Amino acid sequence: MDSLILIAGLIGIIALVPLLCVFGVYPCLLYFIRSKHLSPCNENKELPSVTMLIAARNGEKLVPDKIKNCLSLNYPKDKLNFIFFSDGSTDNTLSLLNSLRTDAITVLFDKDHIGKAQALNRAAENTQADILVFSDLDALLVPEAISYLVKHFANNKVSGVCGQRTIASDTSALKDAQKKYIRLDSWIKQQESQLGYLTSNDGKLYAIRRVHHTPIAEGVTDDLYSALAIISRGKQFVFEGQARAFIKTPSRNSQHEISRRRRITCRSLTGIAMFPALLNPFKSGRFAFGLLINKVMRRLIPLSLILIFLSNMLLFPVHLVFKLSLLLQVGFYFIALTAPFLTKLPKKLAKLVNAVHYFVLGNLGVLLGMIDFIRNKRVIKWEPIKND
Repeated sequence: MDSLILIAGLIGIIALVPLLCVFGVYPCLLYFIRSKHLSPCNENKELPSVTMLIAARNGEKLVPDKIKNCLSLNYPKDKLNFIFFSDGSTDNTLSLLNSLRTDAITVLFDKDHIGKAQALNRAAENTQADILVFSDLDALLVPEAISYLVKHFANNKVSGVCGQRTIASDTSALKDAQKKYIRLDSWIKQQESQLGYLTSNDGKLYAIRRVHHTPIAEGVTDDLYSALAIISRGKQFVFEGQARAFIKTPSRNSQHEISRRRRITCRSLTGIAMFPALLNPFKSGRFAFGLLINKVMRRLIPLSLILIFLSNMLLFPVHLVFKLSLLLQVGFYFIALTAPFLTKLPKKLAKLVNAVHYFVLGNLGVLLGMIDFIRNKRVIKWEPIKND
């Protein structure tokens, strides 16, 4: 019995490591070791030419606003153009794109659904612009977004820039929880950016030098893969918080959150596995630790939560502390389970309950995505939920 208790205690302690590293150690390290001595930008260089690439799949309700937004961007018109690629759309996406096309807009398409990665690769083949900007159909940019991104490329060490996603007005119950998550993720990006690298990127808006563009592999998240490809070249990938892309709540409901997290987790781990050298601190330095903690250990949190719960069950008879801890965990998961039915709570309490619900949903999706990755499942195509 004593040996069982000892093993349960060790399992609990080991299971705490990812949680402590992700939510404690890494943020603290970023805060204390951040550098503010990146090479200065030469603001007097001539502005580069820019092509924005947008993959569209059954987004007829989003096309008019996206085109209007693109044409309103404040950047020299002779240096900015757009390529929309209709990825086997079965609605009126392609016909709308063609009807709203201007001299600055090129419309490409494939009758078959080839997936976002291939759509973006095909679009990239059709431009010789200095800078490629990637954006989603549902992302509406601030007028100066391109200028904010482009200014960083005056620094020759920088080959990639990530923009800032911002949730616009929305009535989704998950909105506030997702806003908090995005705020934390953006803070981490901001701190990492001071070091010249990012361990994550945002597909809603990012830019890279065309000469350093690597065709996106199938079965990966295009944003993380592109960032890792740039960093593997020894170039910097930075964050620009003023380049904002306004979107609706990424997850529309509980089921969507689980499926979305599942897909992203599997695809991001697939991308990381293609750059094993970046996890080697002898080759990529401190970036390896950042990638390990922020992208790998973060995916281990669901497993940590399960192991902590099981460990706590075995330690339940040992001490009052473990009894209270188990009770708190049971209460936490009960709140997460019943949150969709608690619709008449005071506003502050409702936000807390929805945050618990969102945390558990997200980790369930991550767990399923990890299982998919281990089983060598590859997600090439999916149907985006953005029109509602």
